[in-house]
Amino acid sequence: MERRARDDLVRVNPLRDALRLCDQTAATLRLLIDARPVDGQNLSMTSDDGTARDPIALLMLEHDLIEQVLSALERYADRVAAGAFERDDLALFVAFIQEFADARHHRKEEDILFTSMGDNGFPSEGGPIAVMLHEHEVGRSLATELARIAGSDGAWSGEVATRLVAVAREFAGLLRSHIAKENDVLYPMARSILPAPAMHEVALRCEAIEQDYARRGEGARLDELGADLARRYAA
Repeated sequence: MERRARDDLVRVNPLRDALRLCDQTAATLRLLIDARPVDGQNLSMTSDDGTARDPIALLMLEHDLIEQVLSALERYADRVAAGAFERDDLALFVAFIQEFADARHHRKEEDILFTSMGDNGFPSEGGPIAVMLHEHEVGRSLATELARIAGSDGAWSGEVATRLVAVAREFAGLLRSHIAKENDVLYPMARSILPAPAMHEVALRCEAIEQDYARRGEGARLDELGADLARRYAA
C-alpha cells in the first residue's frame, strides 16, 4: 500500500491532474470568464429565420432533464436496495441514458461544441475537454453494465442487485459532477472564446440534430420518457 501511494505521488498523470484542475479552479474560472466583455456578440445566436436556439442554453436545458432522471435513478437504486422495485424500469433508465444523455446530448457536445472549441484554439488534450471526454467514456461503461443487468434473464440475485445499486449510484454521482463542470466551467469558456460566426455554426448544427429528432418523433418520445421517470420517482 505504501509503495503504491508513493508511486501515485511521483507518477505523471495528465488526466488526473486535469480532473483536479477542473475541480479546484471552477469557481475562479467562472468569475474570470463572467467578468470578460462579450464585445457585442449576440449570444442568442438566433438564425435569420429564428429557428436556431442558443446552443449553450439548449445543452443546459438538457442537463436539467438529465439531472432530474439522475435523481430518479438514485431513488430507484434505493428501492432496489430495499427489495421493493419494478425490475422493468431499469431498462427505461438505460434507454434514457443511452439514447438521450449519450446519443443525443453528448453527440452535440463531442461532435459540435468541443470540436468548434478545439478549432478555435482551445486545447483538446490535457485540459477540460479531455476531462469531459474521459468522463463520457466512464459513463458509457457504467451505462453498459446497467444495460447488461437490465437484459439478464431470471430473477436478480442479491449480488446482482447490490452491484446494480452501486453502479447506478456511481453513474449518478459521476454525471452530476460532470454536468456541474460543464455548466460552471466549460460552457462559460465556450461563450467566452468562440467568435460569433463559430457559435452561430454550433447553433445551426445543434438545431439540425434537434430537427432530425423531431421529424422522426424521437425527440418528444425521449423528452417524455425522461419526464415520466422523474415524475414516477419524485421525492
